[in-house]
Amino acid sequence: MVEDVYSKKAKQYESEAHYEEMKGARKSPAKIIESWRKAGEYWNRTKNLPKAEMAYDNALKHARRYLGGEEIKEIEKERASITAERKKLLHGLERIKGGLEKKFLGFSSVFALTLALFFVSSNLTGNAVGNIGVADTKWLAICFFLCGSFFAFIYLRGKNKK
Repeated sequence: MVEDVYSKKAKQYESEAHYEEMKGARKSPAKIIESWRKAGEYWNRTKNLPKAEMAYDNALKHARRYLGGEEIKEIEKERASITAERKKLLHGLERIKGGLEKKFLGFSSVFALTLALFFVSSNLTGNAVGNIGVADTKWLAICFFLCGSFFAFIYLRGKNKK
């Protein structure tokens, strides 16, 4: 509910900034910059960081063109804090993604190698696996062994990089 209010406010400030830009930026650059800053602030509150960065970029663009000094530094500081927060969130997501990939590769390699062992011996299958002959089970065993070896190689290579 609160996020809806913040996103409505952010959209309102973006609309104001666009309207003032269409009227002519030279007439009221301070109002345009303030509208973009407010839009960035409200997008940040909703945790929509890409839109917040875009709003601060627009504020910076106008501040560099029409103002100078302290105003630019303040906007750059606000944008830098959003960029740092966004990088921190992305780093956390990458760490989670990497963990899932490692688990999947480890499980897949063990599973494929187990299937290879199962199919390599016709005594275990009893030649009863879907009416497949001995020669065919050997080929299945070779395929599973190659897949398992490949997955194990990728898993261990990724583990050694860290």
